[in-house]
Amino acid sequence: MLEALWLSKTPWPGSGHEAVLRGAQLTASEFVDWVSQTLEAGEYKPPLEGGLQIMITPLARTMLRPFGAIVLPGADAATLGPVPPGPVLIGDTFARELGLPTVEGKRQALAWQFAQLLRAPAVTLLRRGHLGSEPLAASPLVDRLDLALQAAGHVLPHWQDPRLEATVPTAHVDRAAAQAEGRLPSALSASAVESLRQCPYQFFARVLLGLREAGELEVQADKRDYGTWLHAVLHQFHTERVERRDPDLDDDARLQRAAQDQMRELGLAPAEFLPYSASFARFVPTYLGWLAEREAEGRRFERGEVDRRVQPWAEIEPALAQLALLGRIDRIDDAADGQLLVDYKTGSVKGLKDKVANPLEDTQLAVYAVLMGFGPSHDAHGKLRAQYLALDDSKGIAEIEHEDVEETATVMLDGLRQDLMAIHGGDPLPALGEGVACAYCEMRGLCRRDDWDGAAP
Repeated sequence: MLEALWLSKTPWPGSGHEAVLRGAQLTASEFVDWVSQTLEAGEYKPPLEGGLQIMITPLARTMLRPFGAIVLPGADAATLGPVPPGPVLIGDTFARELGLPTVEGKRQALAWQFAQLLRAPAVTLLRRGHLGSEPLAASPLVDRLDLALQAAGHVLPHWQDPRLEATVPTAHVDRAAAQAEGRLPSALSASAVESLRQCPYQFFARVLLGLREAGELEVQADKRDYGTWLHAVLHQFHTERVERRDPDLDDDARLQRAAQDQMRELGLAPAEFLPYSASFARFVPTYLGWLAEREAEGRRFERGEVDRRVQPWAEIEPALAQLALLGRIDRIDDAADGQLLVDYKTGSVKGLKDKVANPLEDTQLAVYAVLMGFGPSHDAHGKLRAQYLALDDSKGIAEIEHEDVEETATVMLDGLRQDLMAIHGGDPLPALGEGVACAYCEMRGLCRRDDWDGAAP
């Protein structure tokens, strides 16, 4: 960029560049316009790093670019040839009068783009012969090229695979089983405990190896952003109510203000967040009505976003003495019969009900109970309850309680202790390959789930 704008160059004495630079008088807007045009006309060629460099680019962006060799996959009639349709309400005739692209113009542009490929020293065209069970012809552009070559006395050469064919005997693939060599993490979250219970190999990859999928940059706000935002909104709303900030402000206005504050805090664009903002408008009166009913029953918000870290086996298992459970509890309510742990959810109510239908299968609320001091050697007082609070149900706010969460926490801790001691002793961590967790697991390719002998689809 510095070179394009002559900021890193010194003109030759007496040259035209020197005369222009000395005599140029530009306003601020003229200078910005000159910089824009200069950079637009410039071309940046990054230096090659290493030997072979491969670039994947759309067909339109190959125009006039020097490539040593080009491989064009999908040179078939279904992929190379059809042009994208124009606006539904504007026909070709009207589009031509308005100066908009027409189908014929797009087809001609595609032909020019294809023709530009032929300038490269080596061009390889690949295509499928069938689309499912149906035969698939070559692209019309390839047919035109073939006819043009024949008219000039040439033929379109067919590519021959230089590789040698070899018969590879079928190998029996067993279920994957990792060897952790007795290693344990220093801390476990509720999601890590859930991973261990669902699939030991998944736990090995996620927690012990720390593997993660590379995240993609999302422009549009999604349901996860909505859930994060709603958690923050409710935390600010209830914290301000407990601290009695702005006592003249009613709950509706306070909740709306929290929504705007957290949207700015999280950097969410109002236009992109519009669908969720409309959903929130329906949520506000529903939630405030539910809140009034609960407070009339004597239930009060105590605190939210509570970070906890405990060492539940410090006194009973020396090998696990330093291993901690940690997590963040969305909300703790104070009720007449004791404390109530609340975990906000924006997902399916049916899924939450299925989760707590068998209390011993639910991990998250049991871990939260342990974080509050309930376990084999707890010293907590009073009864503890825990529930999921579904905020996004069309029928209103739904409370899904985990029955007898204290007993579940005790059973879970004992089972978790046995599993961790087995890992500490060097037992393998097998891949189970079962259930919904396997269907959506990002480690499925690592454990080669689909290559197991007799694996179900």
